[in-house]
Amino acid sequence: MDTVTINSASGTPPFSIWIADSCDVLSQQIYLGQVETNGDFPATFNVPVPYQNSPYCIKIIDFDECVVCECFGFGPSPSPTVTPTVTPTNTQTPTLTPTPSGTGPCLNETYYDGVFEGNGFTETVRYTLSTTLFNGQNQWVSPNNGSIGWTGVRWEVLDWNLAGVIFYNPAPTFPSPNTTNWLYQGCVNGATCSVSFTTEGCGYAPTPTPTVTPTVTPTNTPTNTPTNTPTNTPTNTPTNTVTPTNTPTNTPTNTPTNTPTNTPTNTVTPTNTPTITPSSV
Repeated sequence: MDTVTINSASGTPPFSIWIADSCDVLSQQIYLGQVETNGDFPATFNVPVPYQNSPYCIKIIDFDECVVCECFGFGPSPSPTVTPTVTPTNTQTPTLTPTPSGTGPCLNETYYDGVFEGNGFTETVRYTLSTTLFNGQNQWVSPNNGSIGWTGVRWEVLDWNLAGVIFYNPAPTFPSPNTTNWLYQGCVNGATCSVSFTTEGCGYAPTPTPTVTPTVTPTNTPTNTPTNTPTNTPTNTPTNTVTPTNTPTNTPTNTPTNTPTNTPTNTVTPTNTPTITPSSV
């Protein structure tokens, strides 16, 4: 097996070592391993078969996510007895010093989209990069399906399982898990179980822009709002009052009329008729 040796690197350990087609962020790359401390250099890694006898690039990523990428235009010798050594002195400086690079791979994927199949059930879940670390490492959370976090020995989907099946990734890749080494545990005999991940975005999810909702400003228009307050309101109930009307009535009055009546009156007028009364002599 052909190998590649890195003599030294400066930066904040641990260092993640990758081999890639180029330094482009979208280039195909394979994780080689991790160097825990500066004292662990020089470090030797096996060259994957796709990169034997062909040019390749070595990417070193430290804990602070600083990236250095250096490419070499020759591949290991086809003779199995020769162990090619990548010596930085062949190109630039004897020390590979990680420096921030805008062309390196994304270290903190925004989203992990997982498709899970376990014991007859299927679930598709999106996990989003959290601003809160778990066990000193990044974690990705879902509202209803747990989170992806580093347990101290492996990456794992925590606080959630699918019909008793748990999903994990034993590759110690930092600061985020790769998408190629995911496994499952707890699959019932005869059942179909699987797990796959894809990633999207880089860095923390953008903060949603608040939507400006037009505010209806009430106009100070006097409004007659009826208040249910009992009010003793006199009711004008029309009363049919019969008011006697003094209507003069022409009532004929029998007024006696003194009509002089010429009634002849027989008046006896005394007549002095001498009466001879005999006297005695």
